[in-house]
Amino acid sequence: MSTYFSQKIGYLIEDFLNKKFDFQQIKKDIIDKLDSICKKKVFWNTIKELRMAITITAPDMEAIMSCSKIKSHEFTAVIERVAGMVKSSITIVANKIAHTINYYKHFKQFISIQHRIQYTEDDLDNSQRKDIIIMNFKTKGLEIEDIIAFFNLWDIQELTLATSIKVEFHTTKNGGSREVLLLSSDLEKKELAELQDFLAIEDSRILQHQAYFKILKNYMFPEGYRSSAEITLDVAQENLTPKKRRTITYDGGRKNKFHEVITKLTPFKTYRQIIKDNNISGIYCSVRSTNDEILYMLIDLDVPSVFFKMFPKQVVWDLILNIADALKSVVSRLGLPRFRINYSGSKGIHIYWALESGAIADFESRVNLPELSSSSIPGMRTLKREKISSLKDGFKFTKTLLQSILLHTVYQGKIKIPQEIIQKLKIYHPYQIFRLSPDSKNCISILLDTSSQAKGVFRLFSPHPSSRLVSIPLSDFNTEDIILEKYRNYQEVLNDAKIENVLDNLRKMKLIYICKSLKKSQEKILDNYYVLTHYFRLFRSFCVSE
Repeated sequence: MSTYFSQKIGYLIEDFLNKKFDFQQIKKDIIDKLDSICKKKVFWNTIKELRMAITITAPDMEAIMSCSKIKSHEFTAVIERVAGMVKSSITIVANKIAHTINYYKHFKQFISIQHRIQYTEDDLDNSQRKDIIIMNFKTKGLEIEDIIAFFNLWDIQELTLATSIKVEFHTTKNGGSREVLLLSSDLEKKELAELQDFLAIEDSRILQHQAYFKILKNYMFPEGYRSSAEITLDVAQENLTPKKRRTITYDGGRKNKFHEVITKLTPFKTYRQIIKDNNISGIYCSVRSTNDEILYMLIDLDVPSVFFKMFPKQVVWDLILNIADALKSVVSRLGLPRFRINYSGSKGIHIYWALESGAIADFESRVNLPELSSSSIPGMRTLKREKISSLKDGFKFTKTLLQSILLHTVYQGKIKIPQEIIQKLKIYHPYQIFRLSPDSKNCISILLDTSSQAKGVFRLFSPHPSSRLVSIPLSDFNTEDIILEKYRNYQEVLNDAKIENVLDNLRKMKLIYICKSLKKSQEKILDNYYVLTHYFRLFRSFCVSE
């Protein structure tokens, strides 16, 4: 299948994703049901086991084929893609939950999951597939919030393509064996605007502010570079999720990429008109320039929503800041400069450094490390010839560098884990609640993501498309990696990240600062790279040449 045809099929399927099943209502219903029977906590203590069954009926292919936008030669590809999206998303979520249950011994004692498949007719060609997910929860070691958290994992966009979703809750009381139906509900498919407060076109007010234009130029045109940072845009749509775009329309119909139109000399009036005409509601700055130079090193710390369901929000926020504090100590010991910290606008933070031009160069030098003389290690020239080597590409190198810093921090950085999390998950080491790969099956673990370093982007003081909260700076303007004391309170972060409050701060010129660059003379990075990786015996050949 050609790239064009594949993209065309993707755009056609987008039209079927303009609605979503209302998972929020069933969560409210189950809480209300428990409260109506008796006080929630009292009733919970009388239950021995709660069983949750989710029945997902496969997409209605006839309804999809009736869509006038789909041409006859596209039917097969659309049907295969839709069926595959639903089946694979169910399997992925079920496997992740099963892996998470087995990973944490506490959950393994109290939670089990089964995935069954049924068909409505014996003739499979004329039958609809039904995926039935059954989860059993022993209430002795769990809270109702834990059940809601696992239920929340099924609230994914791909299931919108399903024909129907039915949810049932059964309970078994202490001392009994008979199941009693607590709640049964067919989820209603609603317009997205009914379930989520989307970014509107008028929310581009932040981006239209002159103070924001100064911030954009600081990041888009860092000193010492002859090219600009690549820019990705959120284009607002009424009652829909914003679309990601790079191309804009300007000067009465001309089209080009945003970062090729906006220059250092572009007047504010022209920039503002472009934002208005293109309904731009968010701007993302790339870690790379248009000349393929590395501008920033970025770590995206992303906390899964299930964490915020299981624990108080302030407890989770304390953990996030504890990670940043531990990373600060490691970075300082290794000779790297201080980093900046921004709130992501959703459930995490962005940690980043600005690089000076040439800070990461492609050169070889002999390093005097007697500890390596007894080991047979491939030379740097050999590594640079390997296609998959991190030395082959500067972006892969910085990603590997950041990953090794994170590994060192997680294993030896003395991250303080709040007692509430230790007690519930029964963990004994920080590594049990962290992951470096977005593809990890542990759906509770916190993602320490460096994948953005491979040509990625980070939100530049813009509203998040889901939360409508702005990615604001959290670190002190002078000491950089020190979190402002007020932002150790999660509620203060949420308040200051509201669009109207950010606008107020822009008017007061409180958000303008330039991230200090990492200079080429900062040779301690390479000197300490061996110290950083020696504990895990990782990447030692980066410090050796033939």
